[in-house]
Amino acid sequence: MRREPHLAFDDILAVLADVNETSYVDTGLSLETSYVYRVTNVNTAGLDAESLEHTIRPINSPPVEIRSLEFDSHHASAEPKWSPSLAASFASYRVMCREPGLESEPVAVISVKTDTVFTDLELRGNTEFSYSVEVMTSGGHSIANVEQSGLIHRFLGEWSLGIPGIPGGRTGGGGVARRYAENRSSAQAPFDFGVVGSADVYGSLTGSIAVDDEGLIYVADVLNNRIQQFAQSGSRTE
Repeated sequence: MRREPHLAFDDILAVLADVNETSYVDTGLSLETSYVYRVTNVNTAGLDAESLEHTIRPINSPPVEIRSLEFDSHHASAEPKWSPSLAASFASYRVMCREPGLESEPVAVISVKTDTVFTDLELRGNTEFSYSVEVMTSGGHSIANVEQSGLIHRFLGEWSLGIPGIPGGRTGGGGVARRYAENRSSAQAPFDFGVVGSADVYGSLTGSIAVDDEGLIYVADVLNNRIQQFAQSGSRTE
């Protein structure tokens, strides 16, 4: 028999007909809740004798700890890594992601206890993403941890380039340059190469950048009056 302290009635958990069967495993408990147990012995004449009551309180397992959260602007991804769960009734990890002003949503459910890393792809720039990892137990309970946040790159500002032939800018020209901060992880930003100047692999006021189907990068070097072609490694190809 089992009873929660705030309830007036008992739950019959099991009826054991074998006199040698003297144990029972109760898997329907809630964490941080006290339970009172007792055993009633009933003979063939229908007479019963009750045991003393015994109270237990399951201890809530600690949440996992996010050990690192790396953002990679090259792949537009985030990779949280966390400590393994210590929950005896572990069922799965639920990786949660939240954007500013929105509720957290699950982006992955991982059922292997030793799988403690996840890569979230196709993130947007200039947007902060917050991640947490919940441990789901076999009883349907969740153990949440503290969020960690970051972004792949932050938008700083934009200004008109005034390039002739492109509508929208000064003096009959247009085009917009945008500047972003470095990404906040150890990963390198994509296509980060070149310095200011007029020699090869140098540039002065980049107007536009395009990438063809083979991955070659074309840079409009406005003040040097030329278009340069680069490989993704940053080396000039022509």
